[in-house]
Amino acid sequence: MQPGKAVFPGMRMRSSGTGFFVSRDGHLLTNHHVIDGCLRISVKPSRAPGHLPAMLIGAAEPDDLAVIQYFGQTPTVAQYRKPLDMQIGDKIAVIGHPLHGLVAIKPIFVTGKVRAFREEKLRRWGRFAINVDIRRGNSGGPVVDDRGYVVGVVSAKINTPAMFKRTGQVMGNIGLIIRQDRALRFLDRFNVVYTGGDLRHPMNDKALFDLAHLFVARIGCWG
Repeated sequence: MQPGKAVFPGMRMRSSGTGFFVSRDGHLLTNHHVIDGCLRISVKPSRAPGHLPAMLIGAAEPDDLAVIQYFGQTPTVAQYRKPLDMQIGDKIAVIGHPLHGLVAIKPIFVTGKVRAFREEKLRRWGRFAINVDIRRGNSGGPVVDDRGYVVGVVSAKINTPAMFKRTGQVMGNIGLIIRQDRALRFLDRFNVVYTGGDLRHPMNDKALFDLAHLFVARIGCWG
């Protein structure tokens, strides 16, 4: 989107988040709260010059998931880890478009580790926990393992002051992630064709960023 030019005349982008391509048909996965209340939705793939209109296909507030369809040229699509088997301490990375006053032109890439994966309450909720600095605008972005496979979707950052008040423990930089299996069941409801794999070797940070950069996009909420 060029400065001064609106994708939807008479409207402005009132918020933004992150999404990522999951099918060759232009489907992207993001959070429900990223698109909730939007009159129109736009998508800017990380390597595209500007935003283009997109259409909401379906959303689920309890899962905090939404699938939208982009009508521009579909770039590389994400692949899911198959099978999903994460352990505490495993390396993960988050890539997205966090807001730091100004939105970064390129997505921001941050690495961390799995904090809790098999904890029963989190599993029933379809979540797991990671140690990563989640920032506003990261919502809806992919969480990838050390081979570049998606293992979850960024949902929220733990409210650390509230957690300290309740527990007396300092818990900084903890993100709650929607599990891959919950996300895939959501996509199945809308007949979205996604792919998975387990053949890649571990990558260094640059290689992980270069791969994820291809399928991440900024989601615009207009009103």
